[in-house]
Amino acid sequence: MEAKRAPGIARIVTKYGLIQGVVSAAVSVIGTLAAIKPSWAGGVLTTALLVVLIVLAHREFKNTHNGVMAYGEGLWSGTLLSIIAAAVGAIFLYVYVQYFNTNFFATAIRAQQACSHNGELRAPRRSRPWGSSAPS
Repeated sequence: MEAKRAPGIARIVTKYGLIQGVVSAAVSVIGTLAAIKPSWAGGVLTTALLVVLIVLAHREFKNTHNGVMAYGEGLWSGTLLSIIAAAVGAIFLYVYVQYFNTNFFATAIRAQQACSHNGELRAPRRSRPWGSSAPS
């Protein structure tokens, strides 16, 4: 009888990277269809999901490898998971922009220009700490 080989780090990480990419793409589609403006909360949620999936990938690897994971394996797994998730997101964005919403970039540029004209993207003015009355 042959002993069953434990799955490699690439196989485990690929699974979780695909999950991250698909979930991020789904959130992006929902946000676009619902016309929700991007905010810092979305970035925090995406980052939290990434951290959770990296922890799950590390846990699965350690469970299948007698509780042992080298530092390099952990670093590589997090990096590879992020690369796979980014690749899935890039493929999704390409397909979405190429076939479903061909005006995506033009609309995004117009929205950014409208925000900059309204002053939403400008940095707030700060008073000078030394009380200078020089024009800014």
